[in-house]
Amino acid sequence: MSPNGKLWTAAISAGVIGALIGAGVVWAMGQQAPDTSAADSAQLVFIRTELEQRDAKITALQAKLASLATSAAVTPTATVGTTPSAPATSKQFTFVTAVTTGSKPTVTADYAQFLTGKEAAAAATANGDESPPPNDYYISNDNKKLRTLPVKAGIMVKLTARDDGTSEPEGYTVPFAAWASYYASPSEDNRSITGGPYWFTITDGVVTAIEEQYTP
Repeated sequence: MSPNGKLWTAAISAGVIGALIGAGVVWAMGQQAPDTSAADSAQLVFIRTELEQRDAKITALQAKLASLATSAAVTPTATVGTTPSAPATSKQFTFVTAVTTGSKPTVTADYAQFLTGKEAAAAATANGDESPPPNDYYISNDNKKLRTLPVKAGIMVKLTARDDGTSEPEGYTVPFAAWASYYASPSEDNRSITGGPYWFTITDGVVTAIEEQYTP
């Protein structure tokens, strides 16, 4: 072979070898790229997982802080016991038939009605009495039922009649025991006291005040 042919063959061989080497480099690089991409993807997945976990923790902490803030904003309500209801109090017009003293004083009463004005006139007319009634009041006592009531210890009784037959319209007071003594020993002198009408103040079934009604 001529020198020129040898040179040409060497050049072709060098080109082929160079091409093969270049192809090998390209192939090697192609083989390395997937490995690098896979590593990067794994790293991204790891980072994303970490961030998601941190986001979840932050969200949980935010919810807890919001709950604590709401609890702090609510004013606690004090526990209050049930308020006792007010005592039931009423006034009752009555005649007294008996009184007892001692540790548990009582009065036996005959309830009645003390009427004035039009009601007094209507009741008097219905019963065939003078109408309108004298002094513009009328006492109606259609029910003779007797009731024995406990009395609050130590009360005073307000009277308008005296045991001598006179009266004091403005009233005066005596101890319960003194008033009871008139019923223990009734007489013509104290009849205006024992036979007079009274107003009872009754609180929860107990007589807490006694006042005689002045009747001219």
